[in-house]
Amino acid sequence: MTLADRIVVMRDGHIEQVGTPLEVFDRPSNAFVGSFIGSPPMNQIPGIADGGDVLLADGTRLRLPSRHSGIVNDGQEVIFGIRADDLTPAGHGIQEATETDEIELQVELAEPLGTETLIYSKLASQEVQGKMYNPRPVAIGEKLNFRISLGKAHLFDAGTGMAIGNG
Repeated sequence: MTLADRIVVMRDGHIEQVGTPLEVFDRPSNAFVGSFIGSPPMNQIPGIADGGDVLLADGTRLRLPSRHSGIVNDGQEVIFGIRADDLTPAGHGIQEATETDEIELQVELAEPLGTETLIYSKLASQEVQGKMYNPRPVAIGEKLNFRISLGKAHLFDAGTGMAIGNG
C-alpha cells in the first residue's frame, strides 16, 4: 500500500480488484477486498434493507447511507461495512462527519495504543472494532455512544459479496 502506485488484490488466483491503494481502500469492489485491505479489517455486519435502514439480526437499525437510497430494495440481504476509523465514540473521532448515525455499544475490550484506543464491542452478536482518538481511560462493560460516519460506510450484496452503489 505504501510503495505502490497501483495494486492488485487476488483471491484463489483470480483478480478481485485493481486500482490505486486509496481507490481500493475507499471503494472496495466487494466484501473480500474490504476485509483484506486495511488494519484492523473492515467491520462487516449482515442485515436486511428495510425502509431506509439496515435491520440487523438483533433488531438494531442502522440508517442506510444516503447514496444508497433508491438502489437497495426492501428485503434485500446486505452486509453493512464500516471501518474502525469511522466508528468512533462521540467526541473522539478524527473529523466530524456530516452524515452520521449513533449507536450505543458496550466495551468488551479496550486496547490503548497511545494517541488512540481500539475498542472491541459486540453488535448483533458479532465483534466490531471502533477507534477512540484523543482517548481517555475506558472500562470493560462501559457503554459508549458511537458515531457511525455513514458517508464512509459500505454496503455489499450478501449473496454475491459485491459492492452496492460504490461509484
